[in-house]
Amino acid sequence: MEKISIVSFKLKECSDSQKTAIQRALKGYIDHSNKGSHIYQRKGVLENTPHLVLNKGVILIETKNKIKLTKILRENNAKFDIYDLFSNTKFLKIPLGRSH
Repeated sequence: MEKISIVSFKLKECSDSQKTAIQRALKGYIDHSNKGSHIYQRKGVLENTPHLVLNKGVILIETKNKIKLTKILRENNAKFDIYDLFSNTKFLKIPLGRSH
C-alpha cells in the first residue's frame, strides 16, 4: 500500500507577491539576468516530485513529500488542508518536461 496525501490550498488571503512566490516555488520559472543575456531555468518542487494535480489548488502527492509542499504554503500564509490516504494503485508519476 502506498501512503498518499491530498493537499488542498487557497491563495485568496495571500498578497500578489506571495501568490507569485508560491507558484514559482511549486512549478519553477525562467530567470532572465543581465538584461536578458543569461537565461536560467529555476526548478520548482513539483518538477522532480511524483504528483497529480486534481484541480486548481488540489494536489495529490506522496505523503513522504508533503512537507516540501506544506513548507512553501506555510511560509507564504496560504490556507491549506491535508488529507492522508492509502492506495493500492501506484498512479503518481514524475511529470515530463514542460514547454514555455
